[in-house]
Amino acid sequence: MAWDFPVLTKPEKIPPLELNRLFMGFVLCLLIIVFMGAVYYYLTQDKNSFLYSLILGLFSFVLFGMAVGWKILRVGMLMKNNEVIEINNRKAEGVCCKWASEYISIVDFSFVFPDEIEIGQFSRGGEYNAIGNRAIIFSETSDYIAIFHDLLCSLRYKLLGLSHAGKLEVNMYVPEVLSLSLWRSFSLAWSELNLPEGEVINPVFIGNNFVMQVDEWLQHPGDKYRLVVVCNPLSPEDTQTLTSDGACAWLLAPAGVTEQLPQKGRLYRALNTDSTTLHSDLSTLLKYQEGGMEIERLWFNNISDKNIVNKIAQVCGETGPRLISHFFTELVLGRQGGGGIWMTMVLALLNNKGENTGSLIVSRCNAETLFVQVKDTSLQKEVL
Repeated sequence: MAWDFPVLTKPEKIPPLELNRLFMGFVLCLLIIVFMGAVYYYLTQDKNSFLYSLILGLFSFVLFGMAVGWKILRVGMLMKNNEVIEINNRKAEGVCCKWASEYISIVDFSFVFPDEIEIGQFSRGGEYNAIGNRAIIFSETSDYIAIFHDLLCSLRYKLLGLSHAGKLEVNMYVPEVLSLSLWRSFSLAWSELNLPEGEVINPVFIGNNFVMQVDEWLQHPGDKYRLVVVCNPLSPEDTQTLTSDGACAWLLAPAGVTEQLPQKGRLYRALNTDSTTLHSDLSTLLKYQEGGMEIERLWFNNISDKNIVNKIAQVCGETGPRLISHFFTELVLGRQGGGGIWMTMVLALLNNKGENTGSLIVSRCNAETLFVQVKDTSLQKEVL
């Protein structure tokens, strides 16, 4: 959904005073009065003509003063009104910026991909084999208990501490048809790592709408950390749209936590739009969201339309002169399914590691385009 921000009031145009025209008109009026007074005296020899001329001159001076005063008063009122408008606009923009820049702290993340995907080479910035529009699967000897075991290993100590403190909630994003079997495999892997089993008794299965899910987490942060497990298994029923295997796990912190756990990244508020409002919605995100004007990397997931790619790159380029790099998820991981946005986040953070600029992920789902910014903060000293 697009961000429903209020339309800012435009300040009124302040007209120039143009006092020089009024002064020239006043001088011309005085000359005419003097000339007419002299002609009248010449014709009538009436000594009161000088008095009449003086009265007319004073009347002209009063009119000139009133005209100047009105113009100065009008300009002053417009300037004061514009000042109030600008203050209100700044307040509205501040509220919008604060709302748009809300983020979820990424405490840690892990991932497991098939061996054919050279994720190690990619993370080190080396050369890797491009996959393209193909589905890459785990080897036949792999099972999801072992995959989930590998996925949780690097997070075990943090999960153990949070579980014992009762501050962990498990969320799973998996295909609905395989949710039960994958949950069982995940539970077995959880038990093998001697993690408290109470945390996986009632997992929360999250839906497909990424934007609404992030908004819900930001609106209702709660007091528990969220372990979000995303899995794209190649199911036997999936004969038409084959997607690559892969799994990733995200440990997300709620807002306002006090534990001293350093964050590895930030997941900012997301936005989705359609082709008719893409330009204006993307411009709004770049204007109001923290770091929007500094984005140097664009990640495209499930987008093959060059017109959309070029349009997005053009809008981003309008925010300032800088080199913007383009990346495509399919080239690294192969064809993606519903969890492609989460997989792309892994690539964006690996690619952006050690840099303070964010990456904008652009993902296509049906007729909508999704935008979400992620930023690596692993080198920053700030803590949650």
